[in-house]
This record gives sequence, structure tokens and C-alpha cells, in this order.
Amino acid sequence: LSPSELAEDAVRALDVLKAETGLSCVGYLGHSEGGYLALLAGAESQADFVISLAGQHQDMETLLYDQSEALIRASGQGEEAVEQNRALQRLVFDAIASAGPGEAPDAIQAVLIENGLPERMASQQGAMWGQPYAVAMFAADPAAAAAAFEGPVLGVFAEKDLQVLPENAQAALLDARGDRPTRTVIVPGVDHIFEDSETGSLQEYGAAGHALSPTARDILIDETRALIDQACTD
Repeated sequence: LSPSELAEDAVRALDVLKAETGLSCVGYLGHSEGGYLALLAGAESQADFVISLAGQHQDMETLLYDQSEALIRASGQGEEAVEQNRALQRLVFDAIASAGPGEAPDAIQAVLIENGLPERMASQQGAMWGQPYAVAMFAADPAAAAAAFEGPVLGVFAEKDLQVLPENAQAALLDARGDRPTRTVIVPGVDHIFEDSETGSLQEYGAAGHALSPTARDILIDETRALIDQACTD
């Protein structure tokens, strides 16, 4: 029902891992939303390090504004489309914020229908964004999670990412971490799932012929080794 519940599962999983293997130095790796969840769990567990791949380090509203604008522009549409979409997003976000428990789906649907969406599409959007987990994500604070984890963090971002814009997410993570040990890198030429990509478009996902770009793989291996050397020296 909430990110904190998934993080609690991850905390318990780490406890089991340490107990069953005897490993003395362990951590989390999370992708996209999982980057936030890894930090959330890291602060509540005995994790020694966290690796965030294209991680969500901005609040949900900011992330969705940035993501939608990037996707709209990548589709060839201009400023007018961006502004229209942003205005509609603002109405949806306000509906979520003001809805009582269990009321978000109907509130979102009503706003969308009022602004011209067909009822079926509005109902689908209401069901998706109004579910308890999504509502809880809008109340989440990725910056607080990043600040709360005291161990070293590696943030790996993707140059062509249109879902988690690399420079924005990188800046948010570094700002939240302050003087805590943090290293970030942006992998060139890859999309949100770290495949080689020309444009980063969602339509290209799976088209590269590999599950992970060789460049991304090599960078991740090198950076992870350096992170583990830093986190596991005792």
C-alpha cells in the first residue's frame, strides 16, 4: 500500500541475507523508483551501501512534470502542448492532494472528464493514479530518504533517459546528500533501462539486442567495486 511497506520488506530481506550467509558487508541496488526505496530501506537497516540506477530522487510531482515535458518534446510537440499538459497535471495533483481516504480515483476521474477526456480513459487514469500506493508516492520525500542514509551512495544515471532526467535526478541526489559520501556518474548513450539508445524513447526499449549496454555494464562494475572498497574496508 505504500513505499514504506516495500522498504520494510527490503529491511527484513537484508536481515535474512546476513543471517543466512554470514556476509559482513551488504547493501541495496535499486532501479528507478527502486533507487528511492533502496535509500528508504538503507536508513532503516544495517545496509553498508546503496546503489541507485536511474533512481527517483525528486518528489513525485516534480518528476512527472519533468518526465512529461521530456516525452512531449521528444514526440515533436512544442511549448503549447507542454503547457496544456502541465495545467492538466496540476489539476490532477491538486485532486489527489485534496481527496479523502479512498476518494482519489473518483476525484481524478471527475477532473479529467471536466477537462475533456473520454469517460473510459478518465476512469483508467483515476484507477491508476488514485490507487493507495500511487497516492502514497505523492506524499513521499525522496530527499529525506537520501539524507537519512549515512553510508556511501553511488548514483548511476542514463544520458538518454526520458523518464528520470539524468541531470535533474543527479542534482537532486547530490543536494539531498550534502556532505555524506556520494558519487554519481551519467552513462553516455543509454536510456532509462541502460540499453544503448538513439533517442531514449520508450518505443526503443528492448530494441538494442542486449539487456544492458556494454558501456553501462563496465561503468557499473568499476563504480561498484570502488563503492564496495569504500564501504567495506573495516
